[in-house]
Amino acid sequence: MNQQHIVQSQVMDKVFDYFKSLGSEKVIDENKHQQYFSEDFEMIINGKSVVKGLDKLTGHFEHLLEQSEKMDMTIHEKIVTDNKCIMRYDGFVPDRCLLNVIAIFKFRNEKIFEMNEVVNAVNTGQGLDFTSR
Repeated sequence: MNQQHIVQSQVMDKVFDYFKSLGSEKVIDENKHQQYFSEDFEMIINGKSVVKGLDKLTGHFEHLLEQSEKMDMTIHEKIVTDNKCIMRYDGFVPDRCLLNVIAIFKFRNEKIFEMNEVVNAVNTGQGLDFTSR
């Protein structure tokens, strides 16, 4: 693994620590958004752009957090290549759904500029609305 891959892997570890804290503590940290994501960040879920621009990320997280008391995340695989990280992970929202996710994160200047997820929601109750406000 070269130095670039190590840095990207470390960024992804920090991002997922943040995502896990969002799911348990429900505290949005815009400083972390600035640290990990580029200004032109885009989040794509199941082929649909749901966040376009770093300034929209907080609203997206607020929207998700309004729908659940808690979300647990488990990472199964992480593959870091040149300017990309490919991950397979699960999100579990008690009494709502299990989310099976495969995602590609693209990097520019050690920040994520695109997060492209394919999400399979296995409903145990009511699913989540991923669209941003």
